[in-house]
Amino acid sequence: MKLKLSLFTLILSVFFISCKKNSNDTPTIDDLALLKQKVLGNWITTGAIIEYYDASGKLANTVDQSGTSEQTWEYFDNNSVNSYDNRGKRTYTYSFSKLNNVNYISITNNPTETYNINIENNKMTWSVEGPYKNDPAYATAKQIFYFSRK
Repeated sequence: MKLKLSLFTLILSVFFISCKKNSNDTPTIDDLALLKQKVLGNWITTGAIIEYYDASGKLANTVDQSGTSEQTWEYFDNNSVNSYDNRGKRTYTYSFSKLNNVNYISITNNPTETYNINIENNKMTWSVEGPYKNDPAYATAKQIFYFSRK
């Protein structure tokens, strides 16, 4: 998982993190305190992918980054979160924000990483999207992490 996080951090360094307005069918939570209550507890990372889009906005490639090591997350009411995997326990802080009817979670992970967050039916996703400059075939890329309540 360390390799995945390092790879993701590298990918983020080539992105200009931008916010793309969610489609109308994406559920948002109006009250950030309610969002926090939905996050509290234990989650398991079930997948991670990168979607690459061409200049027309068409999905051009998908890369599965799920790997084989299990990572669990334990969210606490004091805005701390513990991550457990084969490297052991790591502690971060988290916070929520909302902009243009889109919910975001920020995880302090040197640097702070901010993701669009969606929670529905004990499933959670984090995503971040932005321009992609490493390959002219792709205009944008979107990193998505999937979680299930433990």
